[in-house]
Amino acid sequence: AEERIASAPLAWQLRWEWLAGSETCCCGVARMTNHPACQPILDTEFNVLSVKVERIETKFIAKLHITVRVPFTKEVNVQGPPRDTKPEAIKDGMELGRRYVTEGEAGAKTVALRLKKKRWTQMETKDADEKKLSEFV
Repeated sequence: AEERIASAPLAWQLRWEWLAGSETCCCGVARMTNHPACQPILDTEFNVLSVKVERIETKFIAKLHITVRVPFTKEVNVQGPPRDTKPEAIKDGMELGRRYVTEGEAGAKTVALRLKKKRWTQMETKDADEKKLSEFV
């Protein structure tokens, strides 16, 4: 077995080094001592949707962030277009959050593309409330 490992490509040799035994872990792969998916993780770190508005120089940008764990850990980041006013960015964030909750990552990315063309009117931005950015779920 040692000869086969030595003659294998480097990527396979590295993978072999990760495998630590014949038992399988929670992810169905042979138990690995440093495998992140096998380490205990607090549930509070996952599936927490966060939408924030950040100021970058003179513009405001809505940013959606969530770390999901199905079946592997995945981090989703979607950013709205730069806006001149904070209420416009808040409206972007509200749209990103709503779309993520109903359609997932693909929906949020689609709405982010559409928001680039969207111009919010003063009437539409009246109900922009930063507190609503944390009320999606």
